[in-house]
Amino acid sequence: MIEFIKKMFIKYKQFILFCMVGAMNTLITMLVLYILNSVLGLNYLLSSAIGYICGVVNGYLWSTFLVFKKKRTTHNALKFIIVNLIVLGVNTLLMYLFVTVLGIGSKDGADTVSKLGVLPAQALTICFTMVLNFVLNKFWTFKE
Repeated sequence: MIEFIKKMFIKYKQFILFCMVGAMNTLITMLVLYILNSVLGLNYLLSSAIGYICGVVNGYLWSTFLVFKKKRTTHNALKFIIVNLIVLGVNTLLMYLFVTVLGIGSKDGADTVSKLGVLPAQALTICFTMVLNFVLNKFWTFKE
């Protein structure tokens, strides 16, 4: 069993590291989202976007250093930003669909959300955007 785990880690090391960095990004995103939306009362879409941007900065630093092991350049930083703007658009659309259309976390209508209500919607959103983000960065931003 241990040998199997070692083989899987070696085979999927880059994706595992990407997921670990993504977990840090998620914690940062969720924390900023919670503080801005639940504590400060900022709109959930704006709070989600600002949280996402904070996660992107963290993600770029760790992706260049640990995941893809690339030198930080203006070129790959620009590509990283473009990828994350695309993913941010998908993130925002999915948040809108989950919260406003499907009512995940909604208290009494689409515009009023419970204090923790948007966090499950953001967690669902991250499941979709994580894969998109990895694929675009691996095969475009940091392509060999």
